[in-house]
Amino acid sequence: CEPCAAGYMCPNAGEEAVPCPLGWYNNADKQTKCYACSAGQYANETSSLSCSACPPGSRCPKTTEGPELCEPGWFQAAHSETQCLQCAAGKVQLNYGGVQCVDCTAGSACADGSVHFRDQVCQPGKYQDDAGK
Repeated sequence: CEPCAAGYMCPNAGEEAVPCPLGWYNNADKQTKCYACSAGQYANETSSLSCSACPPGSRCPKTTEGPELCEPGWFQAAHSETQCLQCAAGKVQLNYGGVQCVDCTAGSACADGSVHFRDQVCQPGKYQDDAGK
């Protein structure tokens, strides 16, 4: 008999090894089960030896799929998160995969989740001379 390899489980003695499914891992030989990835982690290949932490600038809502980049207007500064956070009023994030929002420039006003400076330029007859408003 061959020992069950890492990345596989052998729940029944004498039967063929079964690969750990997506979202599950096993990092040791001779195991009878695989272990589920935690929220904010993923294993997007079968027979995984470990789960990967979702990187900053992305979210991992499913343990079976890789990271999804945060969309413009949203950000995520931390590892292992399942969702992105919306930029607050006065802040903007122009790119995919943002890890922080930045202050809107003077002369503009940014609503929650802003993705453009130019779309919130002050109307004629009004002004805004502070950044981050």
